[in-house]
Amino acid sequence: PRSTLFPYTTLFRSVIAGLGPAAWCERVGAPLVDPQRLALLGASDREEAASLRSSMPEDLGIPVELSPPVIRSIGPEHVGRAALDRVGDKYWVHLDVDVFDQREFPATDYPNSVGLSFDDAIALLRPLTGSPGMIGFSVGCYNPDMDPDGDCARSLVAVLGKVLGRGAGEAS
Repeated sequence: PRSTLFPYTTLFRSVIAGLGPAAWCERVGAPLVDPQRLALLGASDREEAASLRSSMPEDLGIPVELSPPVIRSIGPEHVGRAALDRVGDKYWVHLDVDVFDQREFPATDYPNSVGLSFDDAIALLRPLTGSPGMIGFSVGCYNPDMDPDGDCARSLVAVLGKVLGRGAGEAS
């Protein structure tokens, strides 16, 4: 693919943009994506990353991510539509479930106290998943050991059904 969209996976984004560990980048034939065509949506650990002296997106030539509070203030659907302009005509969507608010989705190793609600995530993703340019979709960071009754898994399947099912890109 020529571009990608995903809410926050530091190492993954660095490698596909050719900015990660050299051996990993070489192994996948990176760069696979121009860093300017990445749209990082839903990150909420900027302060933690900075305190650990992690490379920040802007230091790597990647546009600054939008946190859940910023996405809510702009409007999730508007942010999703605007991301289409950045990612181009062919793109991949990656959803890390740690972008969800931990009160709705605690089954992740990286709980998020200011994360997106399911409704916000659906509104954000629908413009992207409803476009013919989406060539793939992946999900990460779900921890089934933290979901003994399966409630989070069922909720995730319901969200995915709303963004990937027939007519998912249409307004409801």
